[in-house]
Amino acid sequence: MKPIYWSPVNDIAVVLRATWFYRDTMLPIPPAVANQLEAGYRELKPHTETWNDELRCAIEVGPLGEEKVSHRLWPEDMETLSDRDKQVVSDTRISTDPFCAASCFRGEAAAEGAVDPNLKAGAASQQHRSYASYHVVYKDASTAFLLKPSLKPSAYYGRRPVAKIMKGMTIGIPVTRGFDRHAWERIHNKKATRDAANQPPFSVNGPPEALGRDVCAACQAQKERGQVTDLVLVVHGIGQKFAERVESFHFTHAINAFRREVNLELTSPAVKGVLREDQNGIMVLPINWRHTLSFEDGGPMTEEDKATHVPDGFSLKDIEPGSIPAGKMINALVTEANRVYRLWCRNNPGFAERGRTHVIGHSLGSAMAIEILSRQPTRVPRLDLSLRAPQPDFFEFDTCNLFLVGSPAGFFLLLERGMLQPRRGRVKPGADPVDINAPEVTGEASRYGCIAVDNIYN
Repeated sequence: MKPIYWSPVNDIAVVLRATWFYRDTMLPIPPAVANQLEAGYRELKPHTETWNDELRCAIEVGPLGEEKVSHRLWPEDMETLSDRDKQVVSDTRISTDPFCAASCFRGEAAAEGAVDPNLKAGAASQQHRSYASYHVVYKDASTAFLLKPSLKPSAYYGRRPVAKIMKGMTIGIPVTRGFDRHAWERIHNKKATRDAANQPPFSVNGPPEALGRDVCAACQAQKERGQVTDLVLVVHGIGQKFAERVESFHFTHAINAFRREVNLELTSPAVKGVLREDQNGIMVLPINWRHTLSFEDGGPMTEEDKATHVPDGFSLKDIEPGSIPAGKMINALVTEANRVYRLWCRNNPGFAERGRTHVIGHSLGSAMAIEILSRQPTRVPRLDLSLRAPQPDFFEFDTCNLFLVGSPAGFFLLLERGMLQPRRGRVKPGADPVDINAPEVTGEASRYGCIAVDNIYN
């Protein structure tokens, strides 16, 4: 699993499909071990009354009988067995490949994804056998115990762990089949929502909760949260090429921390008191335009270039206006911002009509944002998600607020002999209707500094 709104930088999460869990922590058991537990579960059928009879008989017989119901977790090594024994001992291992797990045992096999696409999922876990010499005792349909060699039943040493397990004692490592949310909340001190006790009972025709059906907690939380109303796109400045080698400099990590701080502030009563009535959450996403841009379109250096090239040399030509690839940088920023916005709207239907979009520009990113918003149409055409390629010339969204951080915008306005000016015909909340189209107050598109936004903060 990886982020979809930006290129992952060592933040790819391995998805684990778990079937068996440690009872004391409710954390998942490694897929390779879980599949051995599941294979033994399917073979012995501890959910049946027949298995209960076998356990009672084993306890009555004693240690020798308990040895019969103790199941070896991993099958014996086939290489050490004779040809005759190989026909008797079968390898019941289940593949931990995620595609195989979707079909093995009716989809009840555990699986673990792989970060490296060239590495077969589950290959590493199958090479190393956890609990290699352990035995397992299945108590009932949902509980089992992993026993190391010194705890497993033994007629020679007179060990009788099965009798103790059936009396309610914990021997070895207790594991459970299936995830128990109530146990998780109890173990990790996570209380259930207090509102549930205060809510009136639902009628028979009410929601699924009242009818006794299971409801996914994550789905319920998403439903209660509603759709985010404000999208903030953050544009970085110069220097992100260095972040490809040094992860701590990466812009995405800073935005992730910033997003957490924003969400934390939104829970403050002081902040809630000044929010507009229809405000329902803020999403902050990075616009990593530099990673998609290459300035090396000229190809490798020729012999003629080498004659005049000075290694690590620098001249005024490198900073002349004609040598700066401003156009490519602007197009890269617009394309990436539109790609992220399109993806957000595709995953959040209705946002293009009801949501608000804001831009934060840092350093060079703020100057580029002013350049783009100066050429931005006063009225943006309706978003067409059927088009595959994003618009490279202007933002496909209307920008409500522009925030400039560490910005050289003042210098660029001076350099271009421009000034900040409202856009003619743009209806801003609280603006005087007379000033909206006044030529002495407003300006037209393509004039540098006449940006298509409601508010600007520097």
